[in-house]
Amino acid sequence: MENGGEITLNTDIILKESHINVKGEVILNLNGHTITAKNRPTQSGESSNVFVVHPTGVLTINGNGKIISEKADQGVPVWAYGGSVILNGGEYYASSPSGDLIYTSKAGSSIIVNGGKYIAALRDPSVPGTLNKRCASNSLDAVRDKVNIEVRGGEWLDFNPADNASEGPNTNFVPEGY
Repeated sequence: MENGGEITLNTDIILKESHINVKGEVILNLNGHTITAKNRPTQSGESSNVFVVHPTGVLTINGNGKIISEKADQGVPVWAYGGSVILNGGEYYASSPSGDLIYTSKAGSSIIVNGGKYIAALRDPSVPGTLNKRCASNSLDAVRDKVNIEVRGGEWLDFNPADNASEGPNTNFVPEGY
């Protein structure tokens, strides 16, 4: 996947040591299968991320299946690190209360959500300063005005992309007409 190509999964995948780097154009059909990043020790640039899409990368995910990030303290199923992401299908899960489902941290990133199901861990309401909401889509504050996130569809559990409290009151990722 690092260099690109069209891929249809024919089995489940468990990532035990590293995330999947996307540096070319990748079209992934989940084909009913699951990709899981297991809870592993955090190293610089690692954690339990599943996909990291670099500035030269374009990742399109189609079909039914699951992308799961299992980590007690952090981990993101899809991280746009300067690249472009198009999500047409799939189910996205993050077990960490501090983990996002879709995240971007580098200027120039683009995330378009056309479909899929998004379920993030509930932040701990007993800890002051945490949101009692799910943080399904998020960007690094320093680049918020230098990235593109559009939600045109999908099913969001306990999260409203048209009023994203994690990004600030009334932050809207839903373009007019959707």
